[in-house]
Amino acid sequence: SQTMSDLPSMTAPSPIATRSKSTLGQPQVSTLGQPLGATRSPAPLEFPAPLELPLKDTRAAGNSIESLDHLAPPRPPFEDVEMICLVGRGSFGRVYRARWDISTVALKVVEHFEEAKPSIMAFEGKLSSSLAHPNLVQTFKYSVRDLVPAGDDADRKQQDDSSMLRGFELWIVQEWCGLGTLSSKISKKELHYHGGYGEVIEVCAEIASAAHYLHGRGIIHGDLTASNILLVERRCPKGYTCKVSDFGLARVLDSGASGINTATMGTVTYMPPELFQLEGCALTKKVDVYAFGVILWQLCTSSTPFEGLQPTQVVVMVAQGATLELPDTVPKQLARIFATSVARKPSDRPPFERIVHDLLKMANLEKHQAS
Repeated sequence: SQTMSDLPSMTAPSPIATRSKSTLGQPQVSTLGQPLGATRSPAPLEFPAPLELPLKDTRAAGNSIESLDHLAPPRPPFEDVEMICLVGRGSFGRVYRARWDISTVALKVVEHFEEAKPSIMAFEGKLSSSLAHPNLVQTFKYSVRDLVPAGDDADRKQQDDSSMLRGFELWIVQEWCGLGTLSSKISKKELHYHGGYGEVIEVCAEIASAAHYLHGRGIIHGDLTASNILLVERRCPKGYTCKVSDFGLARVLDSGASGINTATMGTVTYMPPELFQLEGCALTKKVDVYAFGVILWQLCTSSTPFEGLQPTQVVVMVAQGATLELPDTVPKQLARIFATSVARKPSDRPPFERIVHDLLKMANLEKHQAS
């Protein structure tokens, strides 16, 4: 029998030591079938088929324009706004200082009594809440609710509902303007003329800028007065900013229209002569320009227009040609703006765009001279 020593050696020979002469000079081949030392070309890249995802519904993400249609309405002010004290009363309503949670706000309350809910009841609230300009009083929210008529409940039940006057109450929540009205500031003669008319020019520019915005939106204010301009404290040289308020008599022009026939007018002392005509009376943008000119006169004189006269007397005087006059100390450029703004012919009054442009040029000149 064969022994283990008789079997051939099973130890693998060293490739170098056992290299035969027949293989010398020939290229060595690896176990992968490529020459040793040769660069292996990469295999072509294979990309998986694209993954098809379903189209994303942007509405579900909550940041699309369509998602804004699902905004919940704000709570009515009757639920979260608390009256603090009465600060003003007029022919169209009352104004209160109020509190909305921790913040101080102004609350305008307008009452109306009719057989049915008037369609114009919420007009002022809806209009003012849709406007945004740094020189307009900001409206946060508004709402209308029913008022219980005064009287005995038993007697009221016996009446025909169609013959009863129902009461409606409009609440408009606005920003609080803590410095009062421009009219009050003028009456206290708090405008400073030393060093020029810089404060007057700046105030006029703020009012004209707000009116220019309104006219650009097709809105006639209709009751632009110093009492309807509120003051808010601001960190600026004069210490405050003017904000136009009260859109109770405002009118929205139809597309392409230049005026509106209406029997409801504003404050007599700010009304132009064309509104005192018996026929052809129309409310136009030029009415606001004339009222702005009267405010400019007040700012330059610290006076009240037609002071001491009854409204009927003012109507007769203006209709017959009475005009306001500025002191000779008023700068010529400012006096020119006043004269054109209160021109008797509406067509001679400039648009607010030009008024703002001229006032800004004057404001820059004042700053340059002050420096």
